[in-house]
Amino acid sequence: MRNEWIAVFRTGVRPFSEKRWPVVANYVLLVMMFTILSGELLLSQMTSSEFVELDPFNVMLGPSLQILIQSGARFPPCMRPTAMMPASDRYVCLNTTVPLSPSGGDFSVRLLDPIFERASPITQSSSCSLQDICGMSGFVHNNAPDQTFRFFTPMFVHTGIVHFAINALAHWFLTLDMERVINPIRFTVLYILCGVFGNLMGANFAMPTNPFMGCSTAVFGILGCTLIDVIYMWRYVHQPFRHLIKVTMIIGCCFVLGLLPGVDNFSHMGGLLAGLMLGPTMLPAHPRSRREQWVIRIVCALGIGLFIALTVLLWRAFFQGSDPGEMCVFCRNISCLPIGGFCD
Repeated sequence: MRNEWIAVFRTGVRPFSEKRWPVVANYVLLVMMFTILSGELLLSQMTSSEFVELDPFNVMLGPSLQILIQSGARFPPCMRPTAMMPASDRYVCLNTTVPLSPSGGDFSVRLLDPIFERASPITQSSSCSLQDICGMSGFVHNNAPDQTFRFFTPMFVHTGIVHFAINALAHWFLTLDMERVINPIRFTVLYILCGVFGNLMGANFAMPTNPFMGCSTAVFGILGCTLIDVIYMWRYVHQPFRHLIKVTMIIGCCFVLGLLPGVDNFSHMGGLLAGLMLGPTMLPAHPRSRREQWVIRIVCALGIGLFIALTVLLWRAFFQGSDPGEMCVFCRNISCLPIGGFCD
């Protein structure tokens, strides 16, 4: 019994469907991510003379929060007007230092630190508009945040070298075989749709002043497709129920890790849901009767219809509803356990 479970887990998290396509999209995506990470580090070096933020130290070996925002991280105040960061206010510029006293040294202030002396000439000369903070060519209309492309760009931005290495390993172990099953074009479409949907869901429920970046939304979408693959291949897999439990347990462990500060479980949930909704259409089915064929077609249609409906609802909720993160305040506990200031 125990050996059978070990054998199931040794197979990894890979689809069982026939793998007959070359891997192209995964390598292209990783090259794009590495190129953008290199740009982040170079921008950090140009603005602060440091490739990696040292004060406070970025444990992911990457640039500062401000650099990540200007590189394309999901940051709702740059995407729509918010009460927490109005576009009409002034904010701390990149790499600003303020003297402690006339004879003392300097200390650094960061983006979300309060501007405590608005009348001070030092503060006025070192403050920036929200448009300056967001960067990325600014807003179409001044004082009107409208960078909706930030639902897409976070998939290619990483907090640092460690973050990129983790996601590269996730691609190696979780997504390569899925591309071999569904072909590079379908994989790219699935990857982008899951990533955008995950960011759309995260933008509605996560704290609006917490930037989010990384391709984990898309990776969770691939995990959702892996669950669908087990169901599609149920008749052809030895002990399919155990494989279903295995994939579910791995997804559950990932969500437990998502309770750590700085990780957005809402985005991961969105990516997983997108994978479950789009998986039946993207994966090759193996119906053995006309009835099964019609059932699969109905499931595919329902999945696509639900995906479109939820996308429209979340889009309208983000742009027409209350401030991001206020839709369900207690839901924040899903993404971070509020124990002893753990999430502060």
